Amino acid sequence: MDLKTRHHIARTLRAAAKVLARGAVTLPKGSTLFHGSYGEFSRLRPGGDQVVWFSDAPGIAQLYIPALAGGGEIFMTPSLIAREDDHWSIPIIRKFLNIEGKWPDAREIEALLKKLGFEEAPNMRGWYVFQIDDDKVLPPGLKHEGRLYVGKTKRDMKLWLKATGEADYLDIQYEDLSGFRDAEKAGLDGVIIDDLAQSKEHGNLSHLSVGLFKSAIKDVAFKVVPAGYEEIEWGKGDKTEAYPLGSKSYFYKLVR
Repeated sequence: MDLKTRHHIARTLRAAAKVLARGAVTLPKGSTLFHGSYGEFSRLRPGGDQVVWFSDAPGIAQLYIPALAGGGEIFMTPSLIAREDDHWSIPIIRKFLNIEGKWPDAREIEALLKKLGFEEAPNMRGWYVFQIDDDKVLPPGLKHEGRLYVGKTKRDMKLWLKATGEADYLDIQYEDLSGFRDAEKAGLDGVIIDDLAQSKEHGNLSHLSVGLFKSAIKDVAFKVVPAGYEEIEWGKGDKTEAYPLGSKSYFYKLVR
């Protein structure tokens, strides 16, 4: 055995010892996993961290589907649209309303907005909200279609138990790239971490996430469900409009 090979083996053993000192848990065969994403993909691919992240609940996974691919929510009044304020969104809105080169007053624009189904923003009388994506106004009520990947594990998966019981912005566990590589070298399939999802209505929501390495993805069978960003609705359990079957959370059982 040459020196290079011996050094490689030594590094692998050190990495394995470091990871296994924190412990490993088993994600059983037949476990259900959820991954929310915008856009269409023929198959899931790891990101820059070489990990694909999953939740045990569709409601959490769908919080990770962007409400808009690009752009955002714009609040505007009919009077600002009428006088062609210098905000970047005005030409886009005027084009959508088909009033380019025309000079309707604020009352005419407001009537047009209501006819098209736009409503005043909550608690903001006179202000209307526009969803702008890729330099286009989305019609009222139109949601971007993302994807909810629903996976079933074909075998037991061994996970590095990195979760400590509390998500912390000062110690973001999904940024431990060197730890993930050590776990791979130790022969593990993935990692379980404390994570935080951002909800527009409820703020930061702490939850557990399972990340699978590229080598393990082939051992998960997926089906894809059209889905968009959905807010968590307390009282509905783990059901969403996109996935009304729901799924009981179980990751917590892996770490207790």
